[in-house]
Amino acid sequence: MTKREEFKLEFGKTKDPKNSRIYFTCQSVEDYNPYGCFFFLNLLDVFEADHFINEITLIQNNLPYDPDFIFTDATEIIVIEFNNPYFLLDNYAKIHMDDFKALVQEWKDFITLESSPTLRQRISKWFRRLW
Repeated sequence: MTKREEFKLEFGKTKDPKNSRIYFTCQSVEDYNPYGCFFFLNLLDVFEADHFINEITLIQNNLPYDPDFIFTDATEIIVIEFNNPYFLLDNYAKIHMDDFKALVQEWKDFITLESSPTLRQRISKWFRRLW
C-alpha cells in the first residue's frame, strides 16, 4: 500500500485548456479526511520536495538541520509545526516524520515521472528536428 492510499489521497494531473500548462494535484478521496490538508503538495515542486526529504533525513540521523525548513512558498497556505518526531498540519493532522518523508518522496516521484516526456514524445520531437 502506498502512502497516498494509506492517507486516502489521490495524485492527479490536469491540463489547462487555455495555455496547455500541466498542473499536478493532491486531493482527498473522501469528504472527511484529516489528511486532506496535504493539498499543499499541489504547490510543492521537485526542489522543495528534495529540501523536505533532505532535512528530514538529517533529523533521522541526529544531525544538525535547519529548523525553518518547513517554511517554503508551498507551505505559506498551511500551518505546519514540527515536534520531533511528528508533524502537525493545521493544528489537526498529526503524522510521523517517516510517513511524512515517504509521502513527500512519493509526490516527488509522481511529479517527476509525470512531467518527463514519454518515449513517443521524445521520438516525435527528434523527428520534428529532422524535418
